[in-house]
Amino acid sequence: MEHPTRSQAESHAIFGTLRGNKLIERYNHYRKVSTVENSHSIPLSSMEEIMVADIRIGKGLNGHTGIVHGGIISLLLDDSLGW
Repeated sequence: MEHPTRSQAESHAIFGTLRGNKLIERYNHYRKVSTVENSHSIPLSSMEEIMVADIRIGKGLNGHTGIVHGGIISLLLDDSLGW
């Protein structure tokens, strides 16, 4: 995933405000699109898309000790799956 420009990052929660030590420490996406061989009689899409997010969340975003705050999880899922 391409990181936003500096001016965009400052207003983006994940790349601006919440980015740093004990916050969102790592946020990477990997996406692969490939064709799928369909040997089944069930019609399937000829394209397969896979997305993996590599995210490291620091202790500063815990709601309770050892549990990431639900709003942070929602933010990361929304941004990851909307990508």
